[in-house]
Amino acid sequence: MSADSLQRALFVIAMCVLGLSTALGIGYELWRSGQLPGLTTGPLIDAQVAYDGSDPRRLAEEARALTAIQPRKRGGFMMLGRALAQSDRVDEAIAAYQQALQLGPDGPLAHAQLARLYYRRGDLAQARLHVRMAQSLQVSFDPSFLRAVGADGSEG
Repeated sequence: MSADSLQRALFVIAMCVLGLSTALGIGYELWRSGQLPGLTTGPLIDAQVAYDGSDPRRLAEEARALTAIQPRKRGGFMMLGRALAQSDRVDEAIAAYQQALQLGPDGPLAHAQLARLYYRRGDLAQARLHVRMAQSLQVSFDPSFLRAVGADGSEG
């Protein structure tokens, strides 16, 4: 047997072993839980898939669970902020977005959402601050929103 044919045979054997181990793993998960394993998803994606857009309270529960499991992941806090904002829980949403900002470099989306939330709360100074931070990260706002918060250059 030549070296080339030996390499091909070893490759075929390795691929068969890989395929068999994958099939056994999937089969075991089906037997154990009755469903396919989450091969390409993590907790954040699972929570987003579970949220169908009609129940922000459910999304908030999923996001809170995710932030408890992965307290150093920004995505869970961003999702929590979104759900709380949709539930009109502005102060809690602000806290979630602030936590997301503490977990990593400046996030344009977090600053943009904070600008809107502070505006809803009536804190125009904080809204302007976050508008400026978001704009420095290349976020654009509707001109009517900029006028409403006094960040259109006319505030003096």
